[in-house]
Amino acid sequence: MLIFNRFRVLAFLLLVMLSCSEKVEKNEYRYSEDFFSYLNEVHGIKYEENSLYYLLDLQSCDPCIDTNLKMLSELDRISNLNIILLAKPRFAKWDNELKKIFETQNILEDVNGEAYLFELGLGKPLILYSIKEGEVFNYLSVSDFEIEKAKHFISNYAKY
Repeated sequence: MLIFNRFRVLAFLLLVMLSCSEKVEKNEYRYSEDFFSYLNEVHGIKYEENSLYYLLDLQSCDPCIDTNLKMLSELDRISNLNIILLAKPRFAKWDNELKKIFETQNILEDVNGEAYLFELGLGKPLILYSIKEGEVFNYLSVSDFEIEKAKHFISNYAKY
């Protein structure tokens, strides 16, 4: 009986340690070549390793835009974060958040939505990244309900 209880305690501690360890979601982004072409052809820049690219469609659902802009406007200046704003906002209610984001972050504007001419797998906002040199290009899909997860992810890999 004592051995069984020790085993249960050990199993519990192992489970707690695994669940508390920092995990980086590794979802290989299969549209990386199209994304690199998009950066080059539309924005005239090349992809930089160790950078985060946050793609946000300003024509998507209002709660999604509200949640993402609020989170992005609360971030301090991050040198390796590039926010790509797709299309123009439909309403002036987002002007304050957009102004703050423009003042503090690296912004790439795609007012004509040219991203949709490329196969980028757009739907929800995306964070595209490659943390280590030579690593596969990955993505993190940002749902409204996981905005804190996205903020935490950005903060962990930010270069201030």
